[in-house]
Amino acid sequence: GETGAVAIYQGATVALRVRQRFGSRNNNNNNNNNKYTAAVTFCQEHQAHEAHHLQLFRHVLPVTGKHTRLLPLWRAAGWTLGFVPTLLG
Repeated sequence: GETGAVAIYQGATVALRVRQRFGSRNNNNNNNNNKYTAAVTFCQEHQAHEAHHLQLFRHVLPVTGKHTRLLPLWRAAGWTLGFVPTLLG
C-alpha cells in the first residue's frame, strides 16, 4: 500500500505543478499560487510520511529475495491515480 501511496502523491504533485503553470490566468493569480503551493506542500509532506512507512515495512518484513513482478505496474497505476484526478480537479 505504501508503494502506491508514494506514487499517488508523486503524481498529484506533478499535476498540481502543471495546473499552476498552465492554469487559469485570472486576477487572483497570487491567490491561486498560494493555493497550489499549499497543495504541493501537503502532497510532499504526505509523500514523505508514506516513504517513511515504506522503509519501516522493508525493515520489518523478512527479506526473501523475491519481489512481486507487479510492482512497476502498481507504481504506474498509483502515479496515474494521483495525476489524472488532480489534473482534472
